[in-house]
Amino acid sequence: MRTFVVEYNTKVISVGANQVIISTDSGSVLYSYGTPVAVDFHNGNKPYKLDRFYSKTTSKHVNRFIGAQDYVLVSEPEFSLVVNAMV
Repeated sequence: MRTFVVEYNTKVISVGANQVIISTDSGSVLYSYGTPVAVDFHNGNKPYKLDRFYSKTTSKHVNRFIGAQDYVLVSEPEFSLVVNAMV
């Protein structure tokens, strides 16, 4: 795993082939194959998962990132707003 500090309190973490986590003060965003697919908040809110079909590999990435937590399925527009506000 490689970690890079991009700017103050923002880290880019390479967690495996074709998966990166961008971590900020407010939460972490999982990117699979360059696409944001899940968000885990640092304030205790349930993680967000984009409400669309994922490939088998991306599904594994998301499930590993979210773990056994309950999550909220959100639409593309809402998900994009959250991701853009975080990174």
